[in-house]
Amino acid sequence: MRAIRSFAALLVLLLPAVSVAHPCEQEVAQAMQKLAYENQQIAALEVAGNVPAVQALRREHTYRMQLLQQLQTECAQSVRDERQGATPAVLPGGCAKDTDCKGDRICVAGSCRAP
Repeated sequence: MRAIRSFAALLVLLLPAVSVAHPCEQEVAQAMQKLAYENQQIAALEVAGNVPAVQALRREHTYRMQLLQQLQTECAQSVRDERQGATPAVLPGGCAKDTDCKGDRICVAGSCRAP
């Protein structure tokens, strides 16, 4: 019985250390997997000698890599902000997100506007 209590106490101490990935971190991981798979496909086309297709795919792949880097940067900032308890700044009489606006209006640069 004492061993069970000790194990339970240890489990309680360890659980806060285990964190669930932020949704954007999961999105980044999925994008990385897709790009890795795409890179394998491009390598296979290179081996087959399909140069025009490889060149086109490489350009698209490079663009998607840049988008991934931007996503990683934005995600890291979002995670940092959430961990620090930051909330987006709302201008007086303005908005921080679409749900701050009435009806079907959306938040654009801190003010509610019709779509």
